[in-house]
Amino acid sequence: MEKKIVKIPAIGGHYSLIEMRDELSLLEGVKDVKVDITTKQARFIWEAPATWEKIKERISAIGYPPQE
Repeated sequence: MEKKIVKIPAIGGHYSLIEMRDELSLLEGVKDVKVDITTKQARFIWEAPATWEKIKERISAIGYPPQE
């Protein structure tokens, strides 16, 4: 499994967590998503066939582009 923690400036509240989890639940291989509203960071855990590029593309498309 792979893991990545990134800053996502667009995180604004609890809805951000729900929206990201719902969207990423559609992506096979994503195992966990944790969002810290205070620090505006998100942690993603995944395995194949998911990739960081696919996760980044999906969250960017819904308005949460990560800052890398």
